[in-house]
Amino acid sequence: MLKFKTLSYLFILPFIFILSGCEKEINDSDNTVRIPPDFDYSLTKDIDITVKVDHENDGKYYYKVEIFDSIPIINPEANLISKGIANPEQDYEATATILKTNTYIYIRQTYPDGQSVTKKAETSEDKILVNFEETSVKSITKSSSNVYSEMFKDGKYSSWLSTNNSYNVYTYLFEDCWPNLGDYDMNDLVMDIQNISYSKNTKNYIESMTITVVLRADGGVYKLAGAIQLDGIESGDVSSISRESEVNLTGEVFKRDPKNGTESKQKHAVIPLFDEAHAALGASSQSMTNTIKDGGNKTASKTINLTINFNDKTNITSSELSLKKLNVFIVGY
Repeated sequence: MLKFKTLSYLFILPFIFILSGCEKEINDSDNTVRIPPDFDYSLTKDIDITVKVDHENDGKYYYKVEIFDSIPIINPEANLISKGIANPEQDYEATATILKTNTYIYIRQTYPDGQSVTKKAETSEDKILVNFEETSVKSITKSSSNVYSEMFKDGKYSSWLSTNNSYNVYTYLFEDCWPNLGDYDMNDLVMDIQNISYSKNTKNYIESMTITVVLRADGGVYKLAGAIQLDGIESGDVSSISRESEVNLTGEVFKRDPKNGTESKQKHAVIPLFDEAHAALGASSQSMTNTIKDGGNKTASKTINLTINFNDKTNITSSELSLKKLNVFIVGY
């Protein structure tokens, strides 16, 4: 069976609209879609962050490091982008995915006694070094009142107080005729990737990754299967995949390795999601589902919760599992 990656766009949304379905192809030569080959569709970017902690007690303890998109001491709903631990011998290193519109991130170090330090860093560069050993950083931010004074002295951050920047939902829209434009409605398959989280060991290597996938719509009549390839991870690096429940994994498209649950005979780890989208949604027929206001199939979205566990001997870093390394694709047949 031929596997191919169809054209998809990635949007970051707090919610998703039901898209209108098209019932015929558009082939108007006067309205040809021309997109520059170097056009950047991405709304996010990856930055590499290194954090050097300020330490006490001769470096006997680990220190908690958290990275947020807004000021956590002021905004309790600040999005946690990344977290881990560090000590004088081991810096915290991570690759974080942020919105391109985020000009700053906020890094918090928590001491063993519960006190914390927060520092602001610009995101204009792809690599960021945050050094909490600087005395000025600790004296400015270890007090709540000083943090407020420092961050808001010119008032330009005041509008953030009532804003919840919840952008950790990634919506993928697919055109199943690609490379032919077809009707180009980008609703042949619609699904979200959300609630991505990691479990790390004391060396900040990733032991497991949890993902929630929400299948929302199938606006085509072809059979479509879906999966995620981890471009930075080999199949043998995965020890197991646990799921709350299996959603239409029949083996018709994805033949799974009984040892770890990845697609068999693949170099990179492929995580099967479903073998046929209409059936996964519970649609009564293989027709457009959740895309036509007054027609087609209507079903509830289908949620797939899964945890990917990695072998103990693999030193997997967050850069190897960043958003850009999650290669979401569909198979048409």
